[in-house]
Amino acid sequence: MDEMNEKDSFSFVCGKCGKPGKSDSAGSITGWIRQEHLCDCPNPIFERVDSDTDRSWPKLPFPYEIVANLGGGGMGDVFKVRNVENETFHAVKLVQSHLYSDMDSLRRFEREIEIMKRFSHHGLVKVEGHGVTEEGRHYLVMEYIDGQSLAELLQEETRLEERRALGLFIQVLDALSHMHLQGIVHRDLKPANILIEKNDSGEEIVRIVDFGIVKVLDRDTIDSTSITRT
Repeated sequence: MDEMNEKDSFSFVCGKCGKPGKSDSAGSITGWIRQEHLCDCPNPIFERVDSDTDRSWPKLPFPYEIVANLGGGGMGDVFKVRNVENETFHAVKLVQSHLYSDMDSLRRFEREIEIMKRFSHHGLVKVEGHGVTEEGRHYLVMEYIDGQSLAELLQEETRLEERRALGLFIQVLDALSHMHLQGIVHRDLKPANILIEKNDSGEEIVRIVDFGIVKVLDRDTIDSTSITRT
């Protein structure tokens, strides 16, 4: 019995379609009946999901359904979600539950949303919506980046080939330049906040995330910076 409980304490969900793997329900009548709800991707990428964590996930308004926990920090938790209407994936950031009544934190979160709406650069993750759950948790919907962080990449490879590193660095500078021209300073740029995905041709594309503690410069500072750059 203990072995059965241990086996049931987690499952594997496909990172592409968000559906559980067929092995999770092998040999069960329920699993056989619900085959259409299982992953049938030709090359699935399974992510382990803890059942206890799953039960504690907050409920998002329709049409979003949480499929994986991507991590979090002091301000909020980030989840991978599926839009059940069009089967697309997104990332959702929810304000931590203990910050419901913290007006300073909520204002900061709303400020992050408004600042992200200004961006029109491919190197900066885009905001796609926002709202409040039935539990009162403010949330932000962003595009989902199917890749890894620079921090994870450096853990795997330790040292990057010079040409590759330079290509990534130039993309980071280009995205930051877009922010700076609008008078916005990131203030928390680090490898963990630099995501890398690959396009259809296999080229590595940089996407900067987490704008929770950005600083907005005044007009005089922006003009002075522009003159210096000229």
